[in-house]
Order: sequence, then C-alpha cells, then structure tokens
Amino acid sequence: MSEPAANAEGAKAGEGDSSPTLRRLWRGAVGGGLGVVAVTLFVLLVGLAASAGVACFSGVPDGGRGLLDFVLRTLLWGGLMATYLAILGAVGNAIVGGLAARLRRRGEIAGPEPEIPGRSWRAWARRLLGVAAATAVVAFLAGAYLGHEVESRWRTLAAEADAVDPGWRLDRLLADREPVPVADNGAIVAAQAAAGLPDDWPPAEDRRLQDAFEILSDLPVKERLDVEDAAVIDAELQKLAGALAIARRLADYDRGRTDPAIGLDVFETPLPHLQSTRGVARLLKYDAAMRAHRGDADGAIASCLAVLGAARSIGDEPMLISQLVRSAIDAAAEAAVRRALGQGEAGDAVLARLQDALLREARHPFIEQGERGERAMLMEFVVRMGDGRMRGTSTEEGFRVIPDPWFKLWMDHQAAVTLEHMNELIAIPTAPPSEHLRDLAAWAPAFFRRVGPGRLGRALATIPFHMTPAVDKAALAMHQRRASLGALAIVVAIERQRLKTGAWPESIDAIDPAILPQPPLDPFTGEPYRMLRDEGRIRVYAVGPNGEDDDGDDVPDLWSSGGPDDAGAEVWDVDLRGLPLEAGEPPASATGAAENDAGGDRS
Repeated sequence: MSEPAANAEGAKAGEGDSSPTLRRLWRGAVGGGLGVVAVTLFVLLVGLAASAGVACFSGVPDGGRGLLDFVLRTLLWGGLMATYLAILGAVGNAIVGGLAARLRRRGEIAGPEPEIPGRSWRAWARRLLGVAAATAVVAFLAGAYLGHEVESRWRTLAAEADAVDPGWRLDRLLADREPVPVADNGAIVAAQAAAGLPDDWPPAEDRRLQDAFEILSDLPVKERLDVEDAAVIDAELQKLAGALAIARRLADYDRGRTDPAIGLDVFETPLPHLQSTRGVARLLKYDAAMRAHRGDADGAIASCLAVLGAARSIGDEPMLISQLVRSAIDAAAEAAVRRALGQGEAGDAVLARLQDALLREARHPFIEQGERGERAMLMEFVVRMGDGRMRGTSTEEGFRVIPDPWFKLWMDHQAAVTLEHMNELIAIPTAPPSEHLRDLAAWAPAFFRRVGPGRLGRALATIPFHMTPAVDKAALAMHQRRASLGALAIVVAIERQRLKTGAWPESIDAIDPAILPQPPLDPFTGEPYRMLRDEGRIRVYAVGPNGEDDDGDDVPDLWSSGGPDDAGAEVWDVDLRGLPLEAGEPPASATGAAENDAGGDRS
C-alpha cells in the first residue's frame, strides 16, 4: 500500500473512533488503580519489613499500638502517593494519546496507532512479587542492623553507668535517699511555717513595705536602719508572729526530706516546697536583721541558724533546681549573719553553733547531688518518651505519644547519646573548682563535635542539646557559695577569738585550735584562705575562679570578663558596728553589690 493510502486509512480509522480519549482515560485509570494497589502493598511490605527488623532489638512498646499506628499511616500515605501517581498516569496517557491521534488525522504521523504487545498479568505479578520480596529482605536486614547498633550502644552505656554508679536511675536515686524520721524532719517544720504566710508574701502591692526591704538590703551591714523603716518592717513581722515562731525552730533541725511525686512529664513535677521554703528563709532573714537592729545579737544569730535550718530542710533532694534553691537560701543566711555581726556582739555559745553549722553546710555536695539528679531526670524523660508513657501538654487536654518502632529507635538513640553526655558530666572532677569550671566549659562543645560536625551533631543529639541545663553557671554559683560559707565560718571563729582574748588574731593560723581546730581551705586553690586587715575590719576570702587575688573584692557584673570574683566575708571593729545612718547619705553597699536571695552583700 502506498504511503498516501496508508495515511488516509489511518485518518479514517481515527475519525471512526467516536471516544478515543475516554477509552484512553479508562485504560489509564485501570492501570493506575492496579498501580495504587501494587505501590501501596509494596510500600507497606517494605516498611513493615524494616520495622520488624528494628523491633527485633528495640522492642514493640505500648502493646503494639504504635506498630498498628505505623501500619495505618503507611497505608494512608502509600495509598495517597500511589493514587497521585495513578492519576498522573491516566491523565498523561489520555493527553499524549489524544495528541498522537490528532497528529495522525492531520497526516503528520504515518500509520495507525501502534498496538503494544501485552504481557500476561501473571508474569507481571511474579516479577513485582520478586522485586518486593528482595526489597523487603534488604529492608528487614537494614532495620535489624540499625536496631541492633542503637540498642547495643544504649545497653552498653547503661551497663557502664551501673558499674560506676549502681543507683543512678531515678527510681533508685529517690529510694536511696537518706531516711529522715518525722521527729527530725525540718521540711515538716518549714511547711508548717510556710502555711502561716500569706500567698505571694511579701505583698507586692505594699510599696512602703517593699521600699523598706530594699533599703535594708542596700544598707551597709554596719549601719542601722532609720526609725521609720524599722517600724514598717517590725509591724509586718508582728503580723506574722505565729509563722515566725514556728520558723525559728528550724535552727534545731539538721536534716529534712520531701518526697516529690514524679509526674508523667518528669520535668513538670511540682516542687512547691522549694518556693515556700524560700519564703520562710526570707522571713527569718528579716527577723534576724530586726533583732540585730534592736540590739538582740544572740537572737539575731539564732534566726540566722534557723535560715540555715531552712536550707538543710531541702536535704539531698536529687534535682539541680533543689540544690540551687538550697544554695540560694544559704546566701540569705550569709547576708543575715553579716548584718548580725555588723550590728553588735553575740555570745560565744551561739557563735560556736553558727560556726559549726556554716562549716557543715560548706561541705554539702551541692554540685554532685544536682548533677546526678539531672542525669536521672533527663534519662527518665527520654525512656518514658520512647516507651509511650510520656504525656505532653501542648493543648489543654494534652496529647499522648504513641511510639512506633522508628520513633522508639530514635528515642533509644537519644537515650544513648544523652546517657553518654551526662556520664561525661558526672565524670568531671568537681575539685579543684577552677579546673572543674574549665572542663565544664569544654565538655558540651567537645561532645557535640564528636557526635557530628556543626549542626549535624546538634541534630543527632537533640535531647542533650536542647534539654541539658546550664550546668556550668549552676556550678559556678555553687562553688562560690562553698567558698563564701567557709570564709564566713572563719570570720565567726575570728570574732570568737576576739571575745576570748580581747584582740584580733594576726592570721588565720593564730586562731586558737580550741576555737577552730582545722581551718577550711580555699576551694579554688586548695590553699589557706587569705586574711586582710584594713579600714577597721578584717576580710577573709577565697581567690575566685579568675585565679587572682583581688583583695577580697567581688563584682558579679565583671565575672564574665575576668573581673574581681573573690568569695569572702568580713567582720568590723566593735566601735564601728551599729552606726546610725549619716544624714543625707544614701543607703548603698560598700562594694556596690546589692544583697538578694541568691547572694549577699560583701560590705
């Protein structure tokens, strides 16, 4: 047949076909429908095979509900993807076929529409099943490898932690706390005193009372409050006489324990006793100041001892925030002692009790307990997330994480890197403090660089990067607190030496061993504390983190730039104590550092 005749025949055949586009759409839709089923089953098979491999080692948490959720999600997304591809195939088949028919009618394509030889559906099915089976085997092996590697690393790190610190997990850490009988539990007394305080005491709306408190905080310790400010504070304390009487009993309690109920969200565990105990300590601090103002030096020191008792009532609570609050209450006690010593002379008996209490508190392992507790809390959080026990609170009703095998695998990986991260923290020696702070500064950056370069390291260690607290800042505050508590204990011993002999000792070594048998050492250097006699006072201080002798000066605003950061205390000549505020002189700290609940003035 000639070429023109063939073209004519092809055109005629095309004109005789009344609905070629519909037929092409139908054929594409049927093929696409089969593709939907095939692709969905393929994706589901591969996903389940990989998940089964992972689950062989990471387990199937939450009774398999996460696995069921994964299957349903795989069906949904696999079906949507396959449907999308089928629609594209059907529409593309219709468009391209229609364009080819139009070109044939115009004679631009020679010959009729070609027939594509078909294949038996059984042959296609066999090939598809073969490919799917091979892919599923590979996926299973890959999932099993990942699950084994992650689970093995997590279990190895946990075993190493068990060998070094058998009680590191949160349940053991809480169970192994020091038992405290009810009769000896200062936390109960602190709670009773707090119950006698109004909510949010002191009231922010009472501006006159707030002003009086601020003036007292900024006033140099050797200067007296004016009559009006003293009257305002005294009137407030009289309103709270019942709570104050209970709070002062804390001086006789050496221990305390509160058992917090760990919530499902772990880090949202309520700890109301911490804030209420700070309120009790603040009440006692003001009581000590007003007793010193009235000339009751022994009573003032007794209230200072009660502030230290409030700190001790927190006990060995294994949480970093708990130990930070204990340290902050110690700072309030230090401020109260400085003012009491700056206003008058207390007797040797009460000063001896104070000296002993300060030395014992300076030996308290703030940092060690805080770090161990933080590791336990963080690991409990990660494990609960992976097991499906964690409940979120992003909505009013909250949500529950349903872990599928892949989420469990990811959380097991996070558990491994988090435990490794925190084990390295615990392994850093806390003494001497200068080396501890240096190693803390290098710890986190070095760890993330090992996990992966740049942002990759932070992404692979999501939990440690985003949820590890600022341990370096907490450690700095706690080291400073230990140093200042030790210095204050020596100052009290110096005051006792003066009461006994009528003169200041020439050095710390000259203090009567019967008064101070073994002076504490500067924790930053491991050497004796420095002692400086100038301007009618004696300063005792530790060289701070900058390693330089700043003559006892401490300017917190300059710490980051290596400025003066000595930690110490001082005691004034008797004739300079309790001086009236000079007319027209604004109340200001001698060193420019205002006292607050997180730290005391050093004037």
